[in-house]
Amino acid sequence: MKKLLIAAAIAILGTSAAQAQGTWAGVYTGINAGGSWSNSGGSNAVTCGTGLDVYICNNTDTNPATTLLSSLTRSNSGGQFTGSAHAGVNWQSGAFVYGVEGELGYLNIGKRQTGTGTYVSGGGGGAGLGGDTFWVNTSASSDFLLTFRGRLGYAVSPNLLAYGTGGLAVGRTTVSSNYQDTHTHSDPLGGNGVVTDSRFRLGWTVGAGLEYAYARNWTVRAEYMYVDLGTSSANMVINSSPHAPEYTPFATSYDMNAHILRAGLSYRFQ
Repeated sequence: MKKLLIAAAIAILGTSAAQAQGTWAGVYTGINAGGSWSNSGGSNAVTCGTGLDVYICNNTDTNPATTLLSSLTRSNSGGQFTGSAHAGVNWQSGAFVYGVEGELGYLNIGKRQTGTGTYVSGGGGGAGLGGDTFWVNTSASSDFLLTFRGRLGYAVSPNLLAYGTGGLAVGRTTVSSNYQDTHTHSDPLGGNGVVTDSRFRLGWTVGAGLEYAYARNWTVRAEYMYVDLGTSSANMVINSSPHAPEYTPFATSYDMNAHILRAGLSYRFQ
């Protein structure tokens, strides 16, 4: 009887090991959906020198450039939708699972700074901005995400995988700035400036998740990822026609990163 029980236990363990060995190996594809959050801010700079960049800059006690920069307040997007399609391949050795995965989809990062105010005095050259009202807006966004990541996991049970993931990320980011003031001096448009810079950025991503095999070929996952696409910037020129060729360079930069929480569904080919 004792030998029979031992043999049965060995058979059960052997069956479990065999199931664990084959649960996660293979090629798979699927979809992800969730939300993205981003809480890092942006920075701005007005260049004041001795050349032509004197429209807003001056050397008086009250500096219009300081008034302009201090007016900007920040807002970031939260809980924006993100979704993608993924595909990958797993290999398994005992309870350890390793593989590679790529995805292509939509990443929504939104950041904005807005400001308005009235210049107290000053202005470079002949501008004389004292009493003029101004408006300034800057923003940054992204709409595209491509990742190529490694995955390393441990099969907690034949049907449950805990894993970490990390690798390269590519995204498209857009930074925009615009400025307007009421400094007319025979110019109905006043002082103004506008710029938009859109380009692809190379960054990195890291994350972790749990994946559950609920049927022979189907798995579901819950996953956290952090995506960092570096810093995106745009350089605007603020000027006013009656004061040409006076101008003021205005630079904006944003840290383009996001936290992502999402769920996924995968089909494994066998």
